[in-house]
Amino acid sequence: MAVLSAGTTFIVGRQLDQRPTAFVHGVYTGTFLKLLVCVGAVLAYVLINREHLHKPSLFLLFGIYAVYTSVETVMLARQARSVK
Repeated sequence: MAVLSAGTTFIVGRQLDQRPTAFVHGVYTGTFLKLLVCVGAVLAYVLINREHLHKPSLFLLFGIYAVYTSVETVMLARQARSVK
């Protein structure tokens, strides 16, 4: 998640000077990619540990997703405002 967030932030940061809409597209793309990674991890976890499924771990994973998405969105919004 950290690598994906850092990559998205770096790519959107570079494109903000060229296209003002890069912020919106970058945030949507980053959020969707992180969601896909989380869903893939949950599916792999469920398929591997069907008998001993630990549900709080699933909620923790999506909590991490929410934190990374929120932090990334706030950082990119500040960066987009400073470019104007």
